[in-house]
Amino acid sequence: MKNLITIIMAFCLSTSVFALKIGKVDVRKIMTSIKQGKQTQANLKKEFEAKQKLLKKDEAKLKKMRSAYEKQSLVMNDKAKAKKQMEMQKTFEVYRQKREQYQVEIDKKERKLKEPLLKRLKAIIDGVSKGEGLDMVFEVAASPVYVKSELDISDKVIKAYDKKHK
Repeated sequence: MKNLITIIMAFCLSTSVFALKIGKVDVRKIMTSIKQGKQTQANLKKEFEAKQKLLKKDEAKLKKMRSAYEKQSLVMNDKAKAKKQMEMQKTFEVYRQKREQYQVEIDKKERKLKEPLLKRLKAIIDGVSKGEGLDMVFEVAASPVYVKSELDISDKVIKAYDKKHK
């Protein structure tokens, strides 16, 4: 056990560990900045808006049903009220299922469109990282508390990607 601790401490104190050059890359920023990423986002937005339009029609139908129910409920008997409520509930359930189905479709299409971009992007990140002499590169989804800005290779990756994949 003592030997293991000694080896770990020796590794941690070695100069090669302190000489690591670490970089960061913001894949989200890159995907929204490269030409193909912008095209992908535009395609997804178009698809999303088409689905939203269909859902808005269903929402309008639900509002109309609710309004009609509220107006007629004063003169309806309990059996008729229950029947209308069930009808509204079924219509809402169909709307909810359709909304969830559309979300799954959009997510699936997004993955399908982004997957080849991410594969090509990985090769570009590798090349830029090697060119910068980086030993390690971390993907940053959110802004970290502190990382030297000169180690952010995102802009270089964007330029390299657009240059290679016109």
